[in-house]
Amino acid sequence: MASGRRPNLERRHRMTELRDQGYTFGEIGQMFGVTRQCVQRALNPAPRSRVVRVRCRECDCDINPAGAVPRDDRDVLCLSCLAQRPDAAFGEHLKAYRLAAGLKVVGLAEKAGVYASVISSYEHGRLGAPTWHLMTRLFQALGVRLAVDSHGPAEDGGVDEHRFDALMPTLQEAELLSVG
Repeated sequence: MASGRRPNLERRHRMTELRDQGYTFGEIGQMFGVTRQCVQRALNPAPRSRVVRVRCRECDCDINPAGAVPRDDRDVLCLSCLAQRPDAAFGEHLKAYRLAAGLKVVGLAEKAGVYASVISSYEHGRLGAPTWHLMTRLFQALGVRLAVDSHGPAEDGGVDEHRFDALMPTLQEAELLSVG
């Protein structure tokens, strides 16, 4: 949604004519009583953001690009491929479900009440599995219900890496979140 006043097209046209005559942005700015940066913005509007394409690294299917950055392309699993890999690390699960939900790291951080750097660290494997409390907060923010095995969380409140697959959502839940 645009904000501020409507652009003065006559003024912009006059700036363009002066620029074509060889005047610098600074000189044009002095003539109009504005900064050279203001003239640059008027003559060179911000480029439109490009759409990022994100594909699964296993099956090459498209994944919701809403929360993605270019480096995510072929660096994440789709939810169907993730369901077939119970040995996948917590960070891979978190990133796949975040992208399926269309959230950026910052958006998930705000919804879960944690720092974005924490989420990024989990996704990039710099941190192991989180505490049970944090895991439930993260997946609740993503709208995913966790299926718990009979053992429950580990004694220290963390997640036993060997039983992690039992904590992940079922394939039917995964298909509900998938986009496309």
